[in-house]
Amino acid sequence: MDRGGRRRIVRHLAIALTQPVVAGVLASPTARASDGADASRGEAAAAAQGRGRPAASRHDPVSHWPVRPVVLIVPWPAGGPTDLTMRVLARTAGRELGIPVVVENRPGAAGAIAVGAMLAAAHDGYTIMQLPITVYRLPYLQKLSWDPNRDLIPILQVSEVTFGIVVSPDSPFHSVGDLVDYGRAHPGMLTVGSTGYASTPHLVMADLFEREGVDYIHVPYRGAIDQIFAVQSSNIMVGVLGSGFAPLVDEGRLRLLATFNATRSARWPEVPTVRELGYDIVSTSPYGIAAPRGVPPEIVARLHDAFRAATLDPEHVAELERYDQEVAYLDTAGFRRILAETIEVERRWSRLIPMVRP
Repeated sequence: MDRGGRRRIVRHLAIALTQPVVAGVLASPTARASDGADASRGEAAAAAQGRGRPAASRHDPVSHWPVRPVVLIVPWPAGGPTDLTMRVLARTAGRELGIPVVVENRPGAAGAIAVGAMLAAAHDGYTIMQLPITVYRLPYLQKLSWDPNRDLIPILQVSEVTFGIVVSPDSPFHSVGDLVDYGRAHPGMLTVGSTGYASTPHLVMADLFEREGVDYIHVPYRGAIDQIFAVQSSNIMVGVLGSGFAPLVDEGRLRLLATFNATRSARWPEVPTVRELGYDIVSTSPYGIAAPRGVPPEIVARLHDAFRAATLDPEHVAELERYDQEVAYLDTAGFRRILAETIEVERRWSRLIPMVRP
């Protein structure tokens, strides 16, 4: 070998010896570029192992799931009754999973915003949502880029919301008959709130007033809490919403005129149902937890088991009772069956949609 060849070998060895060594092998520029990602994965693995769970394998992410927090999207404003019960449920489910379940509020558009946010995230089980039944009404309201039947995986049913008609304690209205009489005598002056355009409260009240020929002003809100404040402050005359009003009725801060239950509530036995008053309208709104299409069945099963335990946990049951709700648990198959039936109900409800104002 000539002198120039020896010099080239020495120079290459000198350069190589200045490079970091990874697992006993001289690192290439490509390996150095991925050092940060490898370190991050190593930290995540160590954290997972510290919780007694092996790190997720790049080739087998299902068997070691979860290794990071799960986001539970709630399609209602923070501080409302559904949000509060969901936070209790999330906290308890997180204990079952061994990782935090973080609530993220995405209110508005009867759940469409929440669905869009969930579908935009990775379909790996780390982003799920509280699923209100109104989501299955959305295809009758607007053109969607997604289909709830195709793109959502029901995990389990948790409970169901019942609805009522409330006014402020100093309101001159003491019955549904008073509302009807006022609405007939003052066309277009009765202001009625709901939890959004074409929400169930909007449609049931539209159905009732259509039968009586009452012309009223509909005032939609993003959720229950804003509507409750509006009724209490007399910014609107009447509110129609889910049973999140229960504590305020008990405290005398709202007056309950009627419910849309099939039978009277044991909590307020003196309050009639709308059906008792001669209107064949009964409405409740089941809800549960859903994941986006594509989440592996094994992860859906893990989520089901954790949220089932959380649903039946005494802390969550007590939180539901605050709002005159009960556990209405259904497993994945049962919830899917209820949702299939809901599609037919929503098809019938859709006849009202062209008749109601935004």
